[in-house]
Amino acid sequence: MLLKYRTIVVGLILSVVLFFPACDKTWDDHYNTIDETTQKDKVLSELERIPEISEFTNAVKQIDTLVHLLNQNRLYTVFAPVNETFNAIDPEILNNETFFTRMVLYHFIDGKYKYKDLSYDDIKTFNTKLLSVSFDNNNRVLFDGIATIVKQDFLSQNGMIQVIDRPLLPKNNLHEYYI
Repeated sequence: MLLKYRTIVVGLILSVVLFFPACDKTWDDHYNTIDETTQKDKVLSELERIPEISEFTNAVKQIDTLVHLLNQNRLYTVFAPVNETFNAIDPEILNNETFFTRMVLYHFIDGKYKYKDLSYDDIKTFNTKLLSVSFDNNNRVLFDGIATIVKQDFLSQNGMIQVIDRPLLPKNNLHEYYI
């Protein structure tokens, strides 16, 4: 009985001694790995590097709470409209702080979604509205049935940027309609 007990104890000690050094090497290899995500900046800095969406990027910077949120260590996806169509937004929306903030927040969702990850669904945006995702006959992604991705999968440290052909305008609920 004593021999059996000693054999089990020695076996456990040998297992521990042999197992932990192997884990150390594996952990070091994983921990010291540098991939394309670790070489990128946060979403806001990466938005600034895409000239086609500079107007939208400037709009994002005007909303302090959004800037603070985008610098946190969470994952986001941004649907950023190109300058030509962003500049064509109704001035009434651009000059009204409430409408402007609602519109900009409608372009952000939680999670990092590549183009291939998008599917038929309604996705909750930062302003709590649902963004409808569907596909046209050519298998292109459509947002709210009108906007489509023109440049895809700009990677950032904490998210993904999808460039779309037009701004997304959230539909107001009854309370928001009368404000």
